[in-house]
Amino acid sequence: MSDDPPPKRTHERHQPGAACRAGTRDQVGVRAHRVQFAWLRLLAALISLLVGCGKESMVAASISVSSPAFSSGGAIPAKYTCSGADVSPALSWTGTPGGAHSLVLTVIDPDAPGKPFVHWVIFNLPPASSDLSEGAAPPRGGVQGRNDFGSNGYRGPCPPPGPAHHYHFKIYALDTMTSLPEGASNSSLQEAIKGHVLATGEIVGTFKR
Repeated sequence: MSDDPPPKRTHERHQPGAACRAGTRDQVGVRAHRVQFAWLRLLAALISLLVGCGKESMVAASISVSSPAFSSGGAIPAKYTCSGADVSPALSWTGTPGGAHSLVLTVIDPDAPGKPFVHWVIFNLPPASSDLSEGAAPPRGGVQGRNDFGSNGYRGPCPPPGPAHHYHFKIYALDTMTSLPEGASNSSLQEAIKGHVLATGEIVGTFKR
């Protein structure tokens, strides 16, 4: 038997909770990363919203539309409705932006029962055009869409008896030409011109029977 004393045990000193603290630091780091990512997404959404608002502000009502037949907010004479000759009123406009490649005209009654009623759709009007004569066909290049009566071209106000309806004669200036065919619906037109509207303007007339 050896008389040597037994070797002393070396006791490793473990910091209590060290592993727990390391895990906590990892979790805090993950949470911080997630919070940062969430803020970045929020910032991106905010920028997108501001850009969208900027685009909306670019599509300002900068085009001035007028008619010798009626004043803005005034009554449309029966001549231009189903109670008369049902011919289109003369229109003129100013303020078309220089970058426009074509113009669009729509006439819509938002007060119609059920949904807005389309009375007139013209697209691919020359950007240099500035008026339409009473009862006249569109200038060369202009294409007529389908109204909600089921025909191409203008059909005037024809509301049911009751309160006056409002008719929006609206001009759009586009940075492109549309490839829509004759007889295209207003819904197809609105889809086609998304993101291409440079400016708009309108005159609103009323009519009741």
